[in-house]
Amino acid sequence: DLITAGVDGFLHGRLGRSLGRETARQLNRSGTFVVPNLGLGELRREAIGADPFLADILSEEQLNQLSSSGNQRLTQVTRDTDAEEELRASFNALLEANVDIVLGTDAGAIPGHPFGYTGHRELEIYIRLGMSEMEALMAATSIAATHLQLDDMGLLQSGFRADFVVLEENPLEDIRNTRSIWAVYLGGRSVDRKSLRDKWQNR
Repeated sequence: DLITAGVDGFLHGRLGRSLGRETARQLNRSGTFVVPNLGLGELRREAIGADPFLADILSEEQLNQLSSSGNQRLTQVTRDTDAEEELRASFNALLEANVDIVLGTDAGAIPGHPFGYTGHRELEIYIRLGMSEMEALMAATSIAATHLQLDDMGLLQSGFRADFVVLEENPLEDIRNTRSIWAVYLGGRSVDRKSLRDKWQNR
């Protein structure tokens, strides 16, 4: 199988009944990482246009396309209880086996899967399924950088690239606080977020 063949990782990790504890232990022993990519299925159905977080970065036309009236999206997505429990069980099997989980989103792959926003939602799903806030942040930063072989990224450390966000609230208390962005730095320089907002909204 692919694990014993030495594959580096699984993208769009199929988390379900087939991923049990023994498979998770195999993944750990081989150092294989998993990118669950769980948000894609939810966001393609959900009316995310009403989310205030998107109001600053998308045009009115785009927001309407992502609303319930504009594209027959659901204001509230109902999850299948059995499927959710299967997902939770396989996700926790990965956690218990200390398998490296890497955040990935497929942002931009389909309409309604905007860059940035999808990362926040993916983190929120990880917490819902049993990950701690610290584990989720590491999945998006240091662990992701390690498996992408980005040796100067993923940590706030001397000699590393100064690409980071400054938050107004603590994400270790609530992962949704990753949305409370006060400033963004790229290469050590503050990003002019207002000009970027204006550019996106006028597209």
